[in-house]
Amino acid sequence: MAWFKGTATDWLDMMDILSSIGDDEHMSAVTIYDGGSGYAIDDTISLSTGTYDYAPELEVRGITSGDTVATISSIGAGGTGYAVGDTVKLADAEGTYYTQAILEVTSVSGGVVTGLQINNPGIYSVQPSNPVTTTALTGSGDDALTVNLTWNSGVTGIVTSVYITNAGAATATPTNPVATTSSGSGTGFKGEFTWTETAWVTDMKFQPQQAVSATISAGGTGYSVGDLLNVVGGTYSEVAVFEVDTVAAGVVTAVSVTSNEGFYSTTPSNPASTSSTMGGSGCTLTITWEDYNTSTTQDEKHMIMHNSNEDVYFGIRAYNYLSTDGDVWHINGFSGFNSISTKYWNQPGYDANQCYVPLHDSSFDYYLSITDRRIIGIFNIGSGSLWSNMYVGLIDPFMTEDEYPYPNLILGCASDPIKYTYSDLFGGMHNPGAGSTSETGPGRLCFPDGTYQIIRNWTISLGNAAQDNYTASIQPIGDPKPTPYYAEDRWYYNVTFLSWNNIVRWRETTDVDQDKLKRFNDEYLLIPCLCTEQDSYRLFGTMTDVYWFDNADGDIQAGDRLWVNGVAYRAFPNCKLSNKNNYFCIKEG
Repeated sequence: MAWFKGTATDWLDMMDILSSIGDDEHMSAVTIYDGGSGYAIDDTISLSTGTYDYAPELEVRGITSGDTVATISSIGAGGTGYAVGDTVKLADAEGTYYTQAILEVTSVSGGVVTGLQINNPGIYSVQPSNPVTTTALTGSGDDALTVNLTWNSGVTGIVTSVYITNAGAATATPTNPVATTSSGSGTGFKGEFTWTETAWVTDMKFQPQQAVSATISAGGTGYSVGDLLNVVGGTYSEVAVFEVDTVAAGVVTAVSVTSNEGFYSTTPSNPASTSSTMGGSGCTLTITWEDYNTSTTQDEKHMIMHNSNEDVYFGIRAYNYLSTDGDVWHINGFSGFNSISTKYWNQPGYDANQCYVPLHDSSFDYYLSITDRRIIGIFNIGSGSLWSNMYVGLIDPFMTEDEYPYPNLILGCASDPIKYTYSDLFGGMHNPGAGSTSETGPGRLCFPDGTYQIIRNWTISLGNAAQDNYTASIQPIGDPKPTPYYAEDRWYYNVTFLSWNNIVRWRETTDVDQDKLKRFNDEYLLIPCLCTEQDSYRLFGTMTDVYWFDNADGDIQAGDRLWVNGVAYRAFPNCKLSNKNNYFCIKEG
């Protein structure tokens, strides 16, 4: 899994970011090569080399103090059988250490070591005495090599562990070991980095164009008023057609665009050739193009991504919805990809849903969690108080692959293409909601029979009543019949004190708002978000790395981390629904 964070300039830029991140290489693991010195917990470490669309970052999670190797003063005994590039460590019996020092052979003479460099200076609480014996790590050298060392004593802020807080998107990965810079005063940290490609390839991404008008470049011959001219060239789903308005002795002198303005991913170069079945030939046009618009949308941009490892397709139709001035992503799943000359809504498996992700026409922060199976997006679009979200891709099914071959979940956080300020209609991720039961959003789950069904927990018009109107829901917040009202009581609300499986739920007062669900060690208990069918109680599977937790005491705020068993989870409110049941978290690493 890769975790990314950053800032998009607007809702269209966010699409480009997702496309770039999905196909670039990201940092997936790091081994400390040199812990450096002077670092503090929570310092940010950035890489000094490599080429990135979006730069990766590390966070310092552990530091220590000790003595480190400063220089190799001299070689005592050169040993035998060594080659350049062989590595050795200071022998296990030498000194008292947290990390053993590692040296690399840089020159030899007849297998005898004549030059060494420090690969890892180690961390020692008791320095070994010179000459220091070594043990071969790589190569065929014997263990007779000894060295005389000088030391840095009492070094503080040596990094012992780091956390990848931003996996980044590398177009050219750096050569290991990689030097770094720090947000604090620490220096010298070097790492050995592993890079992985998430394999989300963008099959299609463009802002469709349509013809507006044209002037005559060459009038041709043999034309009549009313002739239709098909534009030649470009890449299109629908060809642009012009009508001949006036002619002079068969030469075209004026044209106008018909109702077929065209739908182009790549427009032809001007002057564009035309063809006609009505007798004329040779007319070329200088065409004016504009972004594709409809009576309800403008600024459209279409994208389809495909993960070749898991054969998952996901698409975005981004546009501004005119009646609400909403800048939205309309998200979809597909069963395949035809070609760029096939319209977005004619691609295989397109589902006419109402799954929307409201975004913004100015800058906003984003968090992305990407695996080969699914993409999760969290977007801070409302000055810190409003968090749009989406989950697209496969869930972790309880059935076998033969029983459930494509458990695709397309989940936005609005069932209308609304402006981000319409926060009362928001509700996605672990507690999706809609405006009314007639809407087909904000989520659609592919059932085992291949049909897409509505998935949501509530509607504005009916609250949490009339669950028969819903096909599926997300638990534990959704209402399995019977249940108390979700915003006040909980599915585990039963007795004053209850403990099982190392879980404790304690009511501190008679006010149910003070109920807490935590482990005995006071860590938050993370409940996997489960996709269920309301009427039959069928359990389909869980959303990967998405958890509900009890934030009744309000200690966790938007964007905070939870640390559970040493693993980080990032917490978010469900849009603006910030009551105690509406926080969820995403696993970071």
